[in-house]
Amino acid sequence: MVKLVHEAKKRTKMEEEVDEGLVKKFSRTAGAVLAPMCSIFGGIVGQEVAKAVSQKHHPVYQFVYLDTFEVLGEYEEASGDEYKGVGNRYDAQVAVLGRTLQGKMGDLKYFMVGCGALGCELFKNFAMMGVACGDKGMITVTDDDVIEKSNLSRQFLFRNFNVGQSKSVAATNAVKGMNGAIKIDARQDRVSPATESVYDDAFWEGLDGVVNALDNVKARQYVDQRCVFFGKSLLESGTMGTKCNVQCVIPHRTINYGGRKDPETKEAPECALHNFPHNINHCLSLGRSEFVGMFETQAGQASQYLEKGDAFVSEMSSKIWGEGGAVLPDGTGAAKETNEVLVGVMECLVEGKGLVRTMDECVAWARSKFEEYFSNKIKQLVFSCPHDMKNASGAPFWSPPKRFPSAIVFDAEDPVHMGFIIAAANLRAQVYNVSGYKPVRDASVFKAMLSKVKVGEFVPSRDAKIDTGEKKPEGEEDRMEVDEGSVVDQAKAALGKLPKVGSFGGLKMSPLSFEKDDDSNFHMDFISAFANLRARNYSIEEVDFLQAKLIAGRIIPALATTTSLVTGFVCLELIKLLQHGNKAAFKDLQCNLAMPMLMQIDPEGPPKNVARTVKTKPDPVNHPEYEEEEEVVTLPKDGFTVWDRIVVDKGDLTVQEFLDWWKSEHDVSCTAFAVKIGDAARPFYNQFMSGTKANLPLKMSDVYKKYDPAFTGKYFMPECSIQDSDMNEVETPHVVFKFK
Repeated sequence: MVKLVHEAKKRTKMEEEVDEGLVKKFSRTAGAVLAPMCSIFGGIVGQEVAKAVSQKHHPVYQFVYLDTFEVLGEYEEASGDEYKGVGNRYDAQVAVLGRTLQGKMGDLKYFMVGCGALGCELFKNFAMMGVACGDKGMITVTDDDVIEKSNLSRQFLFRNFNVGQSKSVAATNAVKGMNGAIKIDARQDRVSPATESVYDDAFWEGLDGVVNALDNVKARQYVDQRCVFFGKSLLESGTMGTKCNVQCVIPHRTINYGGRKDPETKEAPECALHNFPHNINHCLSLGRSEFVGMFETQAGQASQYLEKGDAFVSEMSSKIWGEGGAVLPDGTGAAKETNEVLVGVMECLVEGKGLVRTMDECVAWARSKFEEYFSNKIKQLVFSCPHDMKNASGAPFWSPPKRFPSAIVFDAEDPVHMGFIIAAANLRAQVYNVSGYKPVRDASVFKAMLSKVKVGEFVPSRDAKIDTGEKKPEGEEDRMEVDEGSVVDQAKAALGKLPKVGSFGGLKMSPLSFEKDDDSNFHMDFISAFANLRARNYSIEEVDFLQAKLIAGRIIPALATTTSLVTGFVCLELIKLLQHGNKAAFKDLQCNLAMPMLMQIDPEGPPKNVARTVKTKPDPVNHPEYEEEEEVVTLPKDGFTVWDRIVVDKGDLTVQEFLDWWKSEHDVSCTAFAVKIGDAARPFYNQFMSGTKANLPLKMSDVYKKYDPAFTGKYFMPECSIQDSDMNEVETPHVVFKFK
């Protein structure tokens, strides 16, 4: 091949130098077909076909060239048989990557989080490549979702008979049909703080790496945090229509997923959602918010109270008051949260408010909610903000985009009105496990029950506060703040007013989690009816059920072509991880098949916290010229990244010994530290809190168990306040205290 190239150069009189190493690599790989490259070009070609058929987006008018020589090893240094096939299905791959890498691939212990569109394509590629097909290999896959009909158009491991089955189990069965040697542990546990006993330290420590196949940011961030903590590589990817991206997260060498901030999505202000909507998106957002608030959040809090009883009260109280009844430093904030929680609990458990036991009561509750949302609140708004109202500048208050609303009079013959009643009543019955409940959609059944419901007359209040979104006069915010003492007193009174658990006769509540894909569960029926009634209030164009589902369900368009392409690139990065791990070889990806645009980028290094001088202006208004300088010191002195840790592994020290360790090891002083236990940060020691000094002779684990007696872990992570000898604050990486 090299000889032919030199002859061609001489014949064509080319001036370029021949890269003989490149020619040799090309000669050795040209006859091989690799699954990741097929996946990439299949996605590109598939999208071009879609463009031709739909006449949408810009076609490719030039050649598409892609090389990934970064995945290759050094042929000259390999033994004679390294790249020779052995007569199995992986020979083409061995010819390109070598026997050694194929063996590593087969013995991989990998964790794939999610098994939807991305997961199915990754699974297929893994089976073709021989990932976890060796004696020591294992892919652990988890997805708590089940297969819906809408998944079948882009999740090709699933068929009609799989609808309703677990995604991870069905995908595992399909993939084993492609490659019977692959070893898979299929699970249905969501990866979250609640399942850290399932995905424990031993599980994470035994992994070679993680690949995400998720569709939401919160889950991605959590998996990223776990990978950073345990020092595991993460291959992250995502799609949105024709757009896709890949990010390689390599311990100590690249920025982690959470280290980047996506542009903030522009959301409508609260006042627009609640009082001044001007498009259907506002109406649907409020409908979904009300669904979550009533049927998930409030119902969940009430359910916890029914299950825990006095323990629920004690848990709430412990966040506000410490030993001896003193209000904790963050007790006021906790009291505000407690008041909000208790309002929801009382809404669910007080007779005449939200407590229901029969279907008739569910219908009556739904009818009262209709009147509250679409009549009474509108009447109050119009009363407080009349049509001729002026704003602070003297201009008409009801100027575009604001729309002047009108109240709705309930009409049982209107299908949208009845749609709200039917959905709300069914959902309420599901939450309260009403005896003998069966889903009902027959409007005549509800009309009979509605005939018995009496709705009281509403009288607007002159004292009602309406959030208009206008800026308040300077100083008015301070005058309106509630006194901290009264907030704590309100929490104390509210806790005392909670009805006794025994008075509910064993009532069990079942909070609902929003599920957009099940059209029989009344979730989208409620949100769609709510949004369209709200739209009628404000003369906004209504939408049909499918449009409501797309908007409120926040459905991100997914294309099989994009998914195929992006997972191909993920698998190429996996090969690079196994081949050499050289950061220069890795490539992040930004791609848009519609344009078409494909851009590979060198991964960004992890940001480093270093010692620095920070300048601040104490009084920028009156003395903008005056600046103060503050020295920021780091430990270690040369700085640290998110991947670094300070590990205290000296056994179960006392609190005093832990403080002394900082002085003896690093010549700094630990002036305070706390540990997050549950939802609260528990102070173990604070030089300004005399009550914490009683902890000094106690073992660290014993202090922890005062707050969590069931704790069985081997370490925890104290948040420490550190000062050097010059009283400068010292920034440190996360601290891990091991006591076992």
